[in-house]
Amino acid sequence: MSYLVGIPINYYAVMDLDGFVNMINKLGGIDIVNPSAINDPSYDWLDGKTYGFYLSPVRITWTASTPWPM
Repeated sequence: MSYLVGIPINYYAVMDLDGFVNMINKLGGIDIVNPSAINDPSYDWLDGKTYGFYLSPVRITWTASTPWPM
């Protein structure tokens, strides 16, 4: 991993998903910012029929206590 990011990694932490959610909540949530649409009509979902991917521009702050926007 150090080779990929170009900096030494001297320490690391391991946690389960509940620990990750708790950490995000203690930090006040995460901002998800996608300022422009992502459109890839050639994306293959590997289900044999569906092609293409589209993600609308969005800006949200998410914590585990707020429902994920669908």
